[in-house]
Amino acid sequence: MNAMTDDLHIDDCWNRIGVRSATGASCPRLIDAVHCHHCEVYSAAGRVLLDRPLSPEARRQWDTCYDQPNVQQLRKGTSCTVFRIGEEWLALPTLAIKSVAAPVPVRRIPHRRNPVLRGMANLTSELALVVSLAALLGITDEPAPALPVEPLRAQPISRLLWMRGETGSFAFEADEVSGTHRYEEIRLAPVPSTLEKAVPRYVRGTLEVAGRRVGVLDFELLAYAVGQALK
Repeated sequence: MNAMTDDLHIDDCWNRIGVRSATGASCPRLIDAVHCHHCEVYSAAGRVLLDRPLSPEARRQWDTCYDQPNVQQLRKGTSCTVFRIGEEWLALPTLAIKSVAAPVPVRRIPHRRNPVLRGMANLTSELALVVSLAALLGITDEPAPALPVEPLRAQPISRLLWMRGETGSFAFEADEVSGTHRYEEIRLAPVPSTLEKAVPRYVRGTLEVAGRRVGVLDFELLAYAVGQALK
């Protein structure tokens, strides 16, 4: 017995005559139950412990615990994937990306003339709409200086990013994918004028990644704009 069970007047028979008895189990209920864990008396005692009212001290301890910020979550931050389109370095939430792969042939859709819609592609045995973010965001075709790379790394290779949107998935080709980067929302800086002319309303803020400013796109707004452009 301990102070907790003494205060609740619980008879811990499992310690006296049950399987935890120092002198041997002698409880007649064990003939049917085999073990105290299967006995209704043991289960009832457990319910009493779980349903006991919290003391004022325990309530204060829980209140203090829940009032503290989630330090581990703040430390982890949010993950984004950094990529380049034309002259702009941009980023999208990593969780919104289904896959990043080498470019595949894109088939035009007959009777659809839309600068944003490039066509359809077969991605892992599934058809996906392929769009041009350069056309949607108004990005020029002038190349941007690449991010610093490892000495053994070859020239930047374009990649196809397959996104998962609430209204449907879509893919787009990036001239280069730098990788993933973690950041905290409070670290987002205002959008500079160099980005305002290219992506006027889709950037939530900017981050400094490897010495370069990267525009963090609002994925929900971007996915909505893609859907509207394809109607």
